[in-house]
Amino acid sequence: MNIRICALFFLLSPIMALAGRGDEICHTMVNEGYGGQITTPPITGNVPAIPSDLAICFNGKDYSQATANMTKLTNLPGNSLRVVSSFKIDGFEEFYVSLYNEKTGSSAITRVFINASGNIDAKKGGLVSKKDIPGMDEQGFFSFVIPGDNKTIYFNVIEPTRVRIYGFEQAPGYFYTTAHIKKISDDYGEYAKKNGDIVVSRDVWTKDRGRDSEGLILDKNGNKKCKVDSSQLAWALVATCD
Repeated sequence: MNIRICALFFLLSPIMALAGRGDEICHTMVNEGYGGQITTPPITGNVPAIPSDLAICFNGKDYSQATANMTKLTNLPGNSLRVVSSFKIDGFEEFYVSLYNEKTGSSAITRVFINASGNIDAKKGGLVSKKDIPGMDEQGFFSFVIPGDNKTIYFNVIEPTRVRIYGFEQAPGYFYTTAHIKKISDDYGEYAKKNGDIVVSRDVWTKDRGRDSEGLILDKNGNKKCKVDSSQLAWALVATCD
């Protein structure tokens, strides 16, 4: 498991509008000219924190609770609900969001979009929940690997003692389709490239330093393409196979 992940567990029809923790920041987004668009600004902390604490804003209101209700997971909405990660599809008013209830441990990924009537909407029943991930820990949550190729949605399954990468294919603009997920690898996804490759980090044990981390580039099926230097700042953004 990536060393830095261990620290994370010490934190942690059209939709009808409900009062949300993020209403104040959503009002701010209207003042900044984003009222008619979906945005996911941080309520507390900053982006890219892992996990984040985001709102789902549209026309000055936070739709996080309403989005959670649309997943049909009864123990997901509530005062302990957090939007912990989000990913926007380029060129579309379409977001993928990861929801997590800190009290119940319920977690899900779903799609949020502007429907044909010009209202914010979400995929009924959601896309991914813990039951789709074999043996997922009750404290686990989902975090997206971005930016990607607009075709494959990669996400990390982050748990107290391990991390895994999963993904599913999607077509931008097809808002009501389901997700057919597949496991990519037992690594931590750092960055998704535009060609569909994924840059990952992996824990390794060395005689001199004990537990350490190495960088790799995998194809979308999880096959190793090459090992890369992970010792530099922002290494994942510039990693390439020679």
